[in-house]
Amino acid sequence: MENNIKTINEINITNRSIAPKVVLQEEDLQGLLKNNERLVSICKSILRRIPDSFFSMGNILMLCDNRGYITNLTGDLEIIQWLFERSFKLGTCMNFESSGLNAVSLALQTAQLSEVKWRLHHCVSLRRWSSVAIPVEVRESIIGMLNLMTPLTIETAESKVIVQLLSDYISIRLEQNDKNDKFYYSADKREFYGTLILSTDLNLTIKEIEVIYRLYIGEKLAELPGKMSLSPNTIKSHVKSIYGKFGVSKLNDCLDEVHQLFL
Repeated sequence: MENNIKTINEINITNRSIAPKVVLQEEDLQGLLKNNERLVSICKSILRRIPDSFFSMGNILMLCDNRGYITNLTGDLEIIQWLFERSFKLGTCMNFESSGLNAVSLALQTAQLSEVKWRLHHCVSLRRWSSVAIPVEVRESIIGMLNLMTPLTIETAESKVIVQLLSDYISIRLEQNDKNDKFYYSADKREFYGTLILSTDLNLTIKEIEVIYRLYIGEKLAELPGKMSLSPNTIKSHVKSIYGKFGVSKLNDCLDEVHQLFL
């Protein structure tokens, strides 16, 4: 690890930039997010289950694509805003050419778990954290990078364990998804209804559960009015209510949240 850091520093020891050089504009950013929609969706569904207390400590989780472009940032909103004002946001490139030495740029070069401590970051704004980044792989191909940034007062040994486990879990979910785009669209109807009925915190109605079940097994949203003998507006109303109860805004995110109930 130390040799890798030394190698990068020797490439350009004076590259101590205050802000990243490459930040995608809106059109290119939308293309980035669309191309990585599955990775971002699965990652978000997993990160939502991490307790708020983890982020209230000042930890930040950064998800990048396999080129180092940020596709998701999770953490305390004030810190996310602080980073945004310093150009660390969706579409920012974290590779060495853009942002100098950081955990992501190091992991991109080494293709393995990499750590960069506060004072070694080339971008001054990142020196508040020590960072551990690791590739997210699917069948030995790197499809993204996960970077955990922890405040200077927190020991990074635990961070390495956390980021490794998260990366492994995301990889497993992506591999399942690649084997079959509808890998979670199957369920015993009685078990499905029973599980959602017993999830009293969701407070779903029987009709809402039927809508979710039909979508879960692969039926198209446009087909539901005819199959359920309901108006399109009624179906839309059910879907809107379901999204609100699961705290999501997209169908894929909703189905992913449902799938979590059966893991």
